[in-house]
Amino acid sequence: MVAVLALVCVGLLCNYDSYGAIAARGADHGESFLSMLGFTAGRYPCASTLFNVLRGVDRTELEAKLKTWAEEVVASLPAPGDAAIEAWSADAKTLRGSRKQGMPGAHLLCIVSHRLGLSFGQQAVSDKTNEIPVLLEMLKGVVLEGRVLTVD
Repeated sequence: MVAVLALVCVGLLCNYDSYGAIAARGADHGESFLSMLGFTAGRYPCASTLFNVLRGVDRTELEAKLKTWAEEVVASLPAPGDAAIEAWSADAKTLRGSRKQGMPGAHLLCIVSHRLGLSFGQQAVSDKTNEIPVLLEMLKGVVLEGRVLTVD
């Protein structure tokens, strides 16, 4: 699972936005690249394998683990300075390409650390509400001491 998620992340960072493109790019980079990600020699996923594996990922659990990891990274780093305050921002965007076949676009609210560029969570915003209740729910359990949060 770790190797598959790493391959997908690398592919998305390189702007490959389909299972086929990600799988082909991984194969093009060769066995040394794939072994660095955790694949065994000569065994790497095809497009349908990527689809089937990612379809079974519990998105909520993955996001919770990534949030915990991001918080651990922030806690392990030195403070930005004696008088400096950690700057975070919250903003929502409609995902490009998410409006298809008459469906409304996916609108996500995200909290990001300016200094590190890390996301501390994202949450879908229903088209029948605004971002404020979603933001208030997201802020539960987030340590805000020593941080300033900007919201547009």
